[in-house]
Amino acid sequence: MEFTKEELGKLQSSMEFSRRKLQPFRRNQLAAVKQLVGKHYSDNGADDIVPVNYIELALNIYTQHLAARRPNVLITTGSKDLKPVAYKLALDINWLLDEIKIQKELHKAVMQAMFSIGIMKIGLHNTLSVRLGGRDYPLGEPFARSVSLDNWVHDMSSSNWNEIQFCGDRYSVPVDDLKDMGLNKEFISQLVPNDTSASIHEGDSEKTSSISKENEMAQDKFRETVDLWDIWVPHKNVIVTIAEQVDIVGKTIEWEGPPTGPYHFLKFNEVIDNIMPLSPVSTWQDLHTLANSLFRKLGRQANRQKKVTAVQGSADSDGNRIVKASDGDMIKVERPESIKDINTGGIDQMGLMFFLQVTELANTHFGNLNAMGGLDTSAETLGQDQLLTANASKRLESMQKNTIEFATAITKDIGWYRWTDPVRSFPVTIKEYGVEQKSSISILDRETDFYEYNFEIEAFSMQHQTPASRASALMRVYEGVLAPASQQLASQGIFINYENFLNTLSKYINLPELKDMLIYANPQEQQEGSHGESVRMNPNTTRKYIREGRPGPSRQGNNRVLQQLVAASGQQGNQ
Repeated sequence: MEFTKEELGKLQSSMEFSRRKLQPFRRNQLAAVKQLVGKHYSDNGADDIVPVNYIELALNIYTQHLAARRPNVLITTGSKDLKPVAYKLALDINWLLDEIKIQKELHKAVMQAMFSIGIMKIGLHNTLSVRLGGRDYPLGEPFARSVSLDNWVHDMSSSNWNEIQFCGDRYSVPVDDLKDMGLNKEFISQLVPNDTSASIHEGDSEKTSSISKENEMAQDKFRETVDLWDIWVPHKNVIVTIAEQVDIVGKTIEWEGPPTGPYHFLKFNEVIDNIMPLSPVSTWQDLHTLANSLFRKLGRQANRQKKVTAVQGSADSDGNRIVKASDGDMIKVERPESIKDINTGGIDQMGLMFFLQVTELANTHFGNLNAMGGLDTSAETLGQDQLLTANASKRLESMQKNTIEFATAITKDIGWYRWTDPVRSFPVTIKEYGVEQKSSISILDRETDFYEYNFEIEAFSMQHQTPASRASALMRVYEGVLAPASQQLASQGIFINYENFLNTLSKYINLPELKDMLIYANPQEQQEGSHGESVRMNPNTTRKYIREGRPGPSRQGNNRVLQQLVAASGQQGNQ
């Protein structure tokens, strides 16, 4: 379906309107990212120092809970006959997600959503095509690429994502590669390289990438590049490739990918009747700015603080002796009553109390960062800490849900491309009972409709897991499942490999000496009793755990104590 010049003109006009409407969001994102990197990142960072970087702290903690690792895909189906294929498809997709480095792109999209909106583009890297039944089918590997808001446009005249008339992203292509993209030759002849002033578009002079680049367009590039736009038009179900200041379409292709389209969006806070979401960072930025303004002011007050010794004019000789004396010296003074220490400047006590209150408010408003980041020692056991973290923020729970839905949609589209490949079979390795078996997903396996399979992602698989948390999970499985069921497992020929268990545990808790404590001897099932008789030891033991809860010091508690001390000091100074 071709695009006429009239349709292209209307599309370009609508894109310019939408880019102008998106400009405040891009500008606010740039200001927030400058606060993230601070003053010392580059010449184009924050205007002033950022000694209390709450944005960096919050982003670090949230991304560890949202997208620290590659998602682990589970595929289920209601049909018993399709379960083996579902298992093999999950193995293949998990392998493919590793190959395309999905965790890096997913992390970028989550970071983008923290500042504005997360966008992921899904497609197929075409390497060749095959003709079957009079129709050409593309062959290639699926890709998933995050898209920055700086290189994005969507229909800003709509208030609902399901009603947008167009959306798309901009990307750079080396001039030498244009001939391999199937573009219109006349279109290629009108393209302007990026290293000329003519390619600078209104509203694009400041991008987030400009923080580390003095002048993005004036760079001395190794290879000349041009900017292209891929615009998806849902009501026509086509993707058009166009360029700014070019009045013809470079290429029009019918969208034959997943029915959801080539883009997926991650939004954390919807705004009623508005298409752009409210980003977490935009709600944090005022408190972050206030805390840093107060802390810089307290720092200036501390730098101005000084202590001097004043003497009356008639006691000038006493003052000279004091100046020349070293610490601990004994000196003679004629008029000690005329000598006085004077303190000037110093931190304002009410200002310090207000700053401490702002830090507590920021911790609460940011979603209880102290508990989520393990910054407080308010619990004495790992289990208590995990319980506090789990209940730290319902906001985090909601954000995890959105991120999992976003990642699930992406992996489903990648699986769709894999499933609809017209000619290839994909090898997989199935491991059962410690034995590896080679298998494959053949074309015959893929005759079933793809959407009969349900994609699920385990929430914990995307979170960062420390060795300590792995050791704790290992012990919970052993104490809660393996040890109580050891006899039943043994009756089925299943035994616990304690050597591997202890080796793994020693690695997680960083205690290699644990492996040296094993002594290999003939197994013994009996022990001698007190009168010489043989006594069989009971394989099942009962353990009784007594948990004593004792509150530990917390950051908030320490701040309150400090505020009380400051207030008491201020009262004494006023007496």
